[in-house]
Amino acid sequence: MSGFKEFVKLFSSSSKQEKPGKRNGTRTSQTAEEHDQQLSISNSGTSQAEGGFRLLANRKFATFADSTFFLPCDEEEMQRDTLSHYILKIAFGKNCMAPIEDSLGAGGNIIDGIPYRDGTFDYVILRRLCLSLKAERWPALLDEMFRVAGKGGYVELVEINPFCMRVGPANTAIQEKLNEICASRGTDPNISTNLKVFLREAGFVNIQHGFVSIPVGNWGDNKIGGMMGRNYREALAAVSPFMAPQLGKTPKQYDEYLDTCLAECNEFQAYSNAYWAYAQRP
Repeated sequence: MSGFKEFVKLFSSSSKQEKPGKRNGTRTSQTAEEHDQQLSISNSGTSQAEGGFRLLANRKFATFADSTFFLPCDEEEMQRDTLSHYILKIAFGKNCMAPIEDSLGAGGNIIDGIPYRDGTFDYVILRRLCLSLKAERWPALLDEMFRVAGKGGYVELVEINPFCMRVGPANTAIQEKLNEICASRGTDPNISTNLKVFLREAGFVNIQHGFVSIPVGNWGDNKIGGMMGRNYREALAAVSPFMAPQLGKTPKQYDEYLDTCLAECNEFQAYSNAYWAYAQRP
């Protein structure tokens, strides 16, 4: 085998992957078709961008057919995504849960399958794809990870539930709308609880798994909660162009609504669970 490798940023098979700053995805509301129509309205601040993207309220959204990711695909979203990475690193205390060496080789990006020979890698990781990968595609992807992992090699899965637990009415309303978006795109935001099942069904052994509850907001005595609260609010703000109309609010009213959501997180002591599972190929 050629040393430790890391795979990141996997997307649905029919979605086109772009260079950094053009993360695969799409945006939707109640149904994919309805939201596609909304992004085509030219009198609402929408304009055509290059390469299959469309600008809506100065944010770039992908318009690829049958894509699943509904958040923006721009530099601002990449910065928020980076914050998510550091939140997980702080919550877990390290980048990888599997007992591997600290030094990893270069990573890679894939679209259809993993373009490497059987048994190539000592370590394969898949993380934070619940909003990007259709639920029906997970078993096939785990089969591919099994194929490219070497004998005794580790495979790791990491997912954070994008929805908060222990929330009030404002957060409940917006999360119900977001759940409709996920359903319309075929993704499952709660798939994180099935990571160990995927590993077992794919044939892996020595399965280890767990989760960490991360506070959302400034409640308690934990700095990570403030980071998580910021990340949560920025993600909700990113979908303002189509979420505000769904809630019957103007952009300004929606922004104020997000303040209410964050205040609720502090009041109800909201949290989100980050799940991990790793195993070995026999």
